[in-house]
Amino acid sequence: MTWLNRSLFALAVVVAAALPVTAEDKKPVPAPAPAAPAAAGAEVEVVKDLAYAGTTDERQKLDLYLPKGKKDYPLVLFLHGGGFSKGDRKDAATFGDTLAKQGIGVAAVGYRLFPEAKHPQQVQDAAKAFAWLKSNAATRGWRADALFVSGHSAGGHLAALLGTDEQYLKAEKLALSDVRGVIALSGAYVVPDARKDVFGDEAARKAASPLTHVKAGLPGFLLVYADKDSPGRDALSKEFAAALLRVKVEVQVIEAKDREHGTLFTKITAGDPTGDAVVAFVRTHSGKK
Repeated sequence: MTWLNRSLFALAVVVAAALPVTAEDKKPVPAPAPAAPAAAGAEVEVVKDLAYAGTTDERQKLDLYLPKGKKDYPLVLFLHGGGFSKGDRKDAATFGDTLAKQGIGVAAVGYRLFPEAKHPQQVQDAAKAFAWLKSNAATRGWRADALFVSGHSAGGHLAALLGTDEQYLKAEKLALSDVRGVIALSGAYVVPDARKDVFGDEAARKAASPLTHVKAGLPGFLLVYADKDSPGRDALSKEFAAALLRVKVEVQVIEAKDREHGTLFTKITAGDPTGDAVVAFVRTHSGKK
């Protein structure tokens, strides 16, 4: 089977949009296996309100959801949604609990919001949080070499931008190679004209669009959108996936059934197909210690 088949869970339409489809490519691609259930009595350690940027700003703090008593596990940095002007890291409590029970740590990261903060302050906060997680891995118990970035909606945009435009990690003396993978849930990969309030003029919006920065050598991506998502999110996810495929970046695409833009994230609990896909992606891409 070709590299293209291995890079997809299921969405033949993305393949068709990206590259010519061979007879081999037309064969059905199996869906990811459900994540193994958490061990009975699995516990989660929650640590809240950790400052990651050397400030007392409540927005520049993170909450940890960790598999209690475990060491050397992968960790996902998660960025909440809210259109860059609302939302809270506490929105990720269920997501964090769900993954931690599967042996995957989660750092729910807050970031400064519009109108007090404009681009690039949000993604700069994400980069600072990533650097904090990297530098605190040894003392906290997770693996410094198995860090993922993720987010929903506006947070999905920030995760994708952090995973494509290296300048923000470079400012923290890190590189894209420090990111094991990117998990974007209903993200925006092209900044629309309507968001000039946050991002500025056309040139600035283009520079803030993850699609602009697609190139070979990026970390792998898992892109998820809902079958009843906000208008255009499906097409935008497919366009972004096709661009990644053209430069041979691994990308997996999932359409979450019976979900809307918000419930795509809020219904990620034990046994949810999207949650299972996230767990499978992290386990597959964590590598061996």
